[in-house]
Amino acid sequence: MHEAGVAERIMEEALAAAGARAAAVTAVEVEAGPKAVSDEALLFHWAEAVRGTPIEGAALRIVPVDDPVALRLVALELEET
Repeated sequence: MHEAGVAERIMEEALAAAGARAAAVTAVEVEAGPKAVSDEALLFHWAEAVRGTPIEGAALRIVPVDDPVALRLVALELEET
């Protein structure tokens, strides 16, 4: 399924962006257009993609945008250390 690959790619990008602080990631925020992905399917596959990684348990927040095919990683939320 398309969203499985998308979830995997978002996870990889989030890990790369977080670097050494990956274990502190509590949420990942993406912007998605209405034709880019199915929100429900992406959330389902997100749980699988992050299982066993340093960001396991991080929430995926999907922010709708007007650009129909947009899909962008826009923010990482980190817990205070």
